[in-house]
Amino acid sequence: MSREKTVLVVEDEPIIRGLVSLVLESEGYIVQSAPDGREALDSIQCARPDAVVIDLDLPIMDGFELVRACRAEDGTRHLPIIVISAIYRGERVEALDAHAFLSKPFDVERLVAQLHDVLR
Repeated sequence: MSREKTVLVVEDEPIIRGLVSLVLESEGYIVQSAPDGREALDSIQCARPDAVVIDLDLPIMDGFELVRACRAEDGTRHLPIIVISAIYRGERVEALDAHAFLSKPFDVERLVAQLHDVLR
């Protein structure tokens, strides 16, 4: 990577958020985090991360709403989004405009590979 990339990790479970953050930092990413969708949207609009890793089952604003909000704005429309979630809602998940979807439990190496791919 020519410059350090910033990734926003949006996960309400502190242990999972910490694990993903630690793994991504060890790969050279600058990691920001948010425990809910509302805080994440504020962070996305202010800090403009290079990519976002989003859980779907979030408090305040769920991952579906967060992805929709990102896709509705010109400045964030093309933001790479990777969804990680234990929930599967059929067509609703398939209709998400995300670059990748990983089911929990997920392999962190696969997450890193997906992130590398979307940031190329």
